Amino acid sequence: MELSRPSQLLAEINKQFPGLWRVLDARRITRKKLWPDWCFIPISEVIACLPINGRDEKALVKAAAMGAHLTALYTWRMTQGIYRIDPEVMEALAGMPLDGDIPDEVLYRLPEWCVYIDFSHIKEERDKIHGIFVHLEHDLITEETELRFLADTDEQCVPIPIHLGYGSLAKALERTRIIAEDNARRLGVGSIQDDEEIYWQKLQQAVGAWLNFVLYLASINADYNDNITPTRPSPEPVKTKKGLRYFPPERPRIWDVGLREGAALRSVKVKISNTSSSETTGSSRAPVRPHIRRAHWHLYRVGQGRSGQALKWIAPVLVGGGQPEDRPAVIRHV
Repeated sequence: MELSRPSQLLAEINKQFPGLWRVLDARRITRKKLWPDWCFIPISEVIACLPINGRDEKALVKAAAMGAHLTALYTWRMTQGIYRIDPEVMEALAGMPLDGDIPDEVLYRLPEWCVYIDFSHIKEERDKIHGIFVHLEHDLITEETELRFLADTDEQCVPIPIHLGYGSLAKALERTRIIAEDNARRLGVGSIQDDEEIYWQKLQQAVGAWLNFVLYLASINADYNDNITPTRPSPEPVKTKKGLRYFPPERPRIWDVGLREGAALRSVKVKISNTSSSETTGSSRAPVRPHIRRAHWHLYRVGQGRSGQALKWIAPVLVGGGQPEDRPAVIRHV
């Protein structure tokens, strides 16, 4: 059986760093009280277990990149969820702006410690990127929170941090760029030129879409197949002859997300394409040509005293063509 892409990356780490998972298990078990429960293990804890060649700043930057890579893989390994969002839903999510006051606290509702969002079924993306790992990071030195992406490409896995704690995700993206530019200047890389501005625009567009994918998985009405929602269990270590260990699942689990929403969106598009622009309604007014109103996010107050906030995805709506009463039935062949 062919291994999934994340499983292939795990196998590569097993060859490059034999015994690493056992070392990280021991470190997490003995030190996990040092960081919040929503973080599986901080990147600095993983870096502390690596052999670092040299102590200059560039060597440390290289170690930080490897630490980010290994942290995502180690964290994902504990639940091994692969998320395939319906292409129609992904398209709708990617087109949503992050210009509102969406609080970053909703990201703490990630369905698992680390999720892998698969892009292999998206024709426009699969030649550029296989998918993204997503998890929450706690910096033990600054005590800041980050949402961590690890972009899985053929050439390498690229870590991309989003610095949280600035009120909204729009502000988080702004702060992320400022920090990245400061780091680049400090290390003597990059420049303030037109090509760099184009790079930032493309990166922010991609990361904005990824954030919407993550928000959808963390929303209170995410459309999971069979209405089974993933869970984020706190693993209990098991005593073995070589010490306490965590035992992950034997194989990944694929979560199909947005199938009903995607089928509904496709049926709406078919209805629009079959509607002639010359349709009349018998009224003296010109008819409203059927079109799709863009999806958007809606915040709800939840919890004790309604002090918390949860996010709900409002799907694209058909305007001027009637509203379908029910989502189309979806048959998933296993």
